[in-house]
Amino acid sequence: MDATVLLVMDVQRGIVEVLLRGLGAGTLVLAGIATSGVVLSTLRQAADLDYRLVVLADACLDADPEVHRVLTEKVFPRQAEVLTVAQWVPPSRDAHLMSPFHPPQDSPRTLGSRPADEKGSP
Repeated sequence: MDATVLLVMDVQRGIVEVLLRGLGAGTLVLAGIATSGVVLSTLRQAADLDYRLVVLADACLDADPEVHRVLTEKVFPRQAEVLTVAQWVPPSRDAHLMSPFHPPQDSPRTLGSRPADEKGSP
């Protein structure tokens, strides 16, 4: 099942990649500072790793507003869906929205747990 991860940091090959793949992440939602720095580099690397990408344009910021505009209106749409926070609709509960930092408490799958049907008797 495809999990969606709200990502606010740079995706680097290695432990973060292993963690995301382990969670079953197929979609990354990007937000951060600076649009021309960490957001751009994360988008490029995540696209190379074949993630589906969503950029929350109004949850990103750059020191140069024109650079932010050009990236979110012209560059990012080539590799990602660009939305506002208000436009973004998180996946349904059935998609198990996951965050490696704060997994939902009522999710049937959280870090370090197995789905109920995989749990054996003690």
